[in-house]
Amino acid sequence: MNNLNKNKQIYLVSDTGTKYPISYSDISISHIIIDMIEDSEDDIDLIPLNISDEYIIKIIEFCEHYSIDPFIMDENMSLTKGEMITTSDIKYYVPEWYANYVNVDVDIIFSLLKSSDFLHIDPLIELCSLKIGTLMKDKSTEELRTIFNIYDDVSCEEKEEFVQAHAWIKIF
Repeated sequence: MNNLNKNKQIYLVSDTGTKYPISYSDISISHIIIDMIEDSEDDIDLIPLNISDEYIIKIIEFCEHYSIDPFIMDENMSLTKGEMITTSDIKYYVPEWYANYVNVDVDIIFSLLKSSDFLHIDPLIELCSLKIGTLMKDKSTEELRTIFNIYDDVSCEEKEEFVQAHAWIKIF
């Protein structure tokens, strides 16, 4: 195991080869990166990632802020597993900085979720998932299709056939 300096500067390398500095203490919420560093026999300071520049910058912004002001939900903001989201306003669940951080296009949220899952950054996974949940709150099927760019490839005839075959289900 590597003897680590918590103030050590590490560089995340994007898919274009650009190096982005971040301190070890800031990136320590990424289980993958910490495991890579700790399990290495060598002194690693460059971490190549197959993540675009845009998302590495967003991830670093999150990690740096999180190390100063951790994403901690208080009892009024908590959302336990299985609990329903009661409002579409994410500010009800998280502090303002975090709500503003995920106030971006849906495609960016999904890319951040994918990147944070790859890096095992649990607080960012939770934040992105919560944002997606609040986007879905109180939306109709058609609104969800629009928000998430889901195309309805079922014809009107197929829908009617389904409704007739399953009259006991009221979904359309």
